[in-house]
Amino acid sequence: MLYTAKRLLEIAAAEIGYKEKETNSQLDNPTANAGDDNYTKYARDLHAAGYYQASKQGFAWCDMFVDWCFLQLCNGDPVLAQKLICQSGPYGAGCKFSAQYYQNAGRYYEADPHPGDQIFFNDFAHTGIVEKVVGSVVHTIEGNTSNQVARRTYTLGSKSIDGYGRPRFDAEQPVAIVTGHISNGCDEDNKAIYDALIAGGLTPAGAAGLMGNFMAESAMISENLQNTGNKKLDMTDAEYTSYVDNGTYTNFEKDGHGYGLAQWTYWTRKRDLLAFAKKMGKSIGDYMMQVAFTLQELKSYTAVLKVLQTTTSVKEASDIVLTQFERPADMGDAVKAKRAAYGQKFYDQFAATKQPVENPAPALPKKDAAGAAADVIADLRKAGYSNHEIYQIGKAVKNGVYDAYIDDMAKLVIAGKYGNGQERKEKLAAEGHPYAVIQDRVNKLLS
Repeated sequence: MLYTAKRLLEIAAAEIGYKEKETNSQLDNPTANAGDDNYTKYARDLHAAGYYQASKQGFAWCDMFVDWCFLQLCNGDPVLAQKLICQSGPYGAGCKFSAQYYQNAGRYYEADPHPGDQIFFNDFAHTGIVEKVVGSVVHTIEGNTSNQVARRTYTLGSKSIDGYGRPRFDAEQPVAIVTGHISNGCDEDNKAIYDALIAGGLTPAGAAGLMGNFMAESAMISENLQNTGNKKLDMTDAEYTSYVDNGTYTNFEKDGHGYGLAQWTYWTRKRDLLAFAKKMGKSIGDYMMQVAFTLQELKSYTAVLKVLQTTTSVKEASDIVLTQFERPADMGDAVKAKRAAYGQKFYDQFAATKQPVENPAPALPKKDAAGAAADVIADLRKAGYSNHEIYQIGKAVKNGVYDAYIDDMAKLVIAGKYGNGQERKEKLAAEGHPYAVIQDRVNKLLS
């Protein structure tokens, strides 16, 4: 088992909200018997583990909280815990002594804090754990701050900060590199989403109605985190996305915060979205990955998918997505009208002919699925996706993008770009293309 800053921070974060006790009772209840007499489970557990020479119950406990978190990280082994935080020598317990241990070990710094560092304040009168650094602000988790465990923030270089002790953590395991393209609601991104939905078999009205719901949910921003999540987790959209991608944040599935184009919230849907992103090697915020996931997910919503594949009414599409796919708390007439209006704007912008929101007349599709798929491929290449990534997107949903991609590659083979025989096989494989599938299409085109 690795002893890492990531695991330490998960332990510390789980304690947020714990309040010190008025008396030596109900120590394990986070909020009961709240008071200001410095009774905590942290002092009790450390004493039981033989961490200090005598019980520290009833004393200021900010440094005890840090020691306790390391004790939990080390599965109750006080010797290992003290080794991680450099506690070997003639000093006693307390903030000042803890800082001296780091100094003697050459692991005390006055600048450049790292996540997991022990931070010291006000001439070593208080301490906590560095959670993260964002710009010029250091975020901490501290015990004995307003008689509880809580998050706090400070400006880097603040006179109240003495310095940082760096524990002897194990190196984090390598994190797989993921790539991603975040949509920001611009016309170019929206057009790419529309083309992908058409290529996935939706009608123009169906695609527009679905996009109208995306607009209402996320403003077409694929890394959009529900506002309550930003506030509760103290993360921006970009930070949340990055922390999920690199494994720093591990509660994506069950945190209950809406995310992405569709604001996926329920834990099984977020679980499936995360698994889909990992399978494709994409960021959780990648907008084309989210579109591909939506098309796959819709296969489980047969009534919704049937309407989106056949309707000529933006409002019909918008309403069924709202009431059977998104299902927010408010699905009243005003909400329906607003989402349908968003959808109509997309329809007017991207479809060939216009139609009113109410009582629509049949409209001709802008182009067939093959033509739309070609547009999707062009959009993806323009956005920087490799041919292999385009293949994986098409394969994941088995739509027109897949066939168009294979046709496109077969024509390049026929034109001589990849040579013949073994040379062709090796060149295609080197770029991540499915040789057997492409060669089969070449044979069919030449027959």
